[in-house]
Amino acid sequence: MQTITIIQEAEKAKGFRINKIWDLDKVNPLFRVPSCVFFVEKYKDVKSVPISNVNGKIISGKLPEHNCNLKVASSLLEEKEVKFHYIKQGNASAISIRKTKK
Repeated sequence: MQTITIIQEAEKAKGFRINKIWDLDKVNPLFRVPSCVFFVEKYKDVKSVPISNVNGKIISGKLPEHNCNLKVASSLLEEKEVKFHYIKQGNASAISIRKTKK
């Protein structure tokens, strides 16, 4: 199972709700670092919105080259629908498809 580590500063973002997450870690070649996409909405009256049961996808596949166009890439990529959860243990935190750390 893939765990996406989040930057500690992201925990301090107030007034935003994460609506969807795409985990792109298993798409190669894509970027030289683990990659993901967060889709968010701004909420004026909300101080902090918990991250729990967020719909998302794990996208995986082998692309023939960097900067591959969507027409070629779409037939080579697989998408798996998952739920993401915010987990915390001590000073460490992450967004994961697991509900707790191992």
